[in-house]
Amino acid sequence: MLLKINHITLLFLAIAIISCNKRVEAPSQEVMEQEQNRQISMLLAKTIHTTIEGMNILEIDSIFKNISRENFVGFTGNGMALNSYEETYSILKYMYGQMESYTISCFDEKYIILSETAAMYKANYNEELVGKSNILHHSKGVLTVVFQNNADSWEIVYIHTSSYPIRNGK
Repeated sequence: MLLKINHITLLFLAIAIISCNKRVEAPSQEVMEQEQNRQISMLLAKTIHTTIEGMNILEIDSIFKNISRENFVGFTGNGMALNSYEETYSILKYMYGQMESYTISCFDEKYIILSETAAMYKANYNEELVGKSNILHHSKGVLTVVFQNNADSWEIVYIHTSSYPIRNGK
């Protein structure tokens, strides 16, 4: 009986040694970069969607929560160029104050990781705006946002929009 236990013990020991000698491949650089880009894209998506939620409820401070005060270089929209955080905040606060409701929905969203500290978001959008005079406006457009990574958070540093009105559903 003692001999049987020794053979069984040796068998288990041999299996354990063989198992431990299996070589485990480390993920390739490409796989690691893809995973890092996926994680960055998720953070950017959270930032963009928080900003869009603020737009949809006409809450200017929610919109500007993720915009870099120190590094913001501007907002450009249909020929209007605003060059500072303060100017952009002031103009958009006035514009949102003239609205009864606003809805923007983005589609064909794309996140482009430019480097460890820079990224871009591009999307098409539909928007519906009702002014204080109850006039309804529909438009379609393109939204481009540039991000900078500052101390482990992605902040918006530039926004560009370009839109055109929709008439008769077209």
